[in-house]
Amino acid sequence: MPRTRVHNLNISLDGYAAGEHVTFKEPIGGANRLFEWFDGRAIHGVDGVDGPWTLDRALTSLWGQADLAAVQAAHPDAILLPKVERAADIAAAKASVPLWAMIETPLAILNVAEIAASGVTCLAMGTNDLLKAMQGQPLPDRRNLWWAMSQTVMAARAFGLSVLDGTHNEIDDLEGFAASCAQGRAFGFDGKTLIHPLQIGPCNRAFAPSREEIAQARRILQAFAANPGKGVIALDGRMIEGLHAEEARRLLALAEAIEGSA
Repeated sequence: MPRTRVHNLNISLDGYAAGEHVTFKEPIGGANRLFEWFDGRAIHGVDGVDGPWTLDRALTSLWGQADLAAVQAAHPDAILLPKVERAADIAAAKASVPLWAMIETPLAILNVAEIAASGVTCLAMGTNDLLKAMQGQPLPDRRNLWWAMSQTVMAARAFGLSVLDGTHNEIDDLEGFAASCAQGRAFGFDGKTLIHPLQIGPCNRAFAPSREEIAQARRILQAFAANPGKGVIALDGRMIEGLHAEEARRLLALAEAIEGSA
C-alpha cells in the first residue's frame, strides 16, 4: 500500500468477545511502528463490557485495568473510550495520556456537556451505534442525527475540545462521502472518522481550508489592518465584524498547522 497521510490511526479494541480478551494484547506493542507507516498518530480504543455493566465498572474491572495498562505501555497519543455515557466513565479511566470519548448512545447525547467537561480532549461521534440504539435507520442526509450532531459540536466548543464526525460506511461511494464531509464541516466538526484509505484524501481536502478561504481570510485581516480602531467595516459590499477577523485568524492558523505537518 502506498504511504498515505492520515492524522490519527485508531486501533480499536471495542467489540471483541469476552473470550478474545487475551488475544489482542500482544500486537499493541507494535502499534507505534504501525502508525508510523500511516504517518499519523496512534489513538487506541479500549474495550467496554457488553451487558448490564457500565463503562466505569468495566474500566475498574481486572480486564479493564489490564487493557488500560497494556495500551498506556505502548505510549499512544490518546486513548479513545467507547460507549462513554457519563463523566464517571472518564474518571474511571485514570490514564496518563489524553482521553477521547466516543459519543454513541442516547444517554451520551443527553449527557454530552457533562462528558465534555470531564477532562477529555476530543469527542468522536459513533453514528452507527447511535442509530442502532435509537432504533433508527440510516438516511442519506442524516437528518435524524442532526440534533445529536449539533449537541455534540456545541458541547465540544463550549469546553474547547476537538470534535469528530462519524463514519461514512459505503467505501466506494466517494461522492456521498464528500457530501458527508461537507455536511460535517458545515455543522462545525473538525474532522471525520474514516474506515478506508480511499477516504483519507477527500476528507483532508474537505476539512482543510481551501485556497479561496485562505485568500478571503487574508483580505479580511488586511481590511481591518487598514481601518485601525474599527469594529465593523464593509468588504465587497458585506458587513464584516470583529468575529469575522477572529475566524480568519483561526482559519489561517489551521492552514499553517496543516502545512507544517505535511
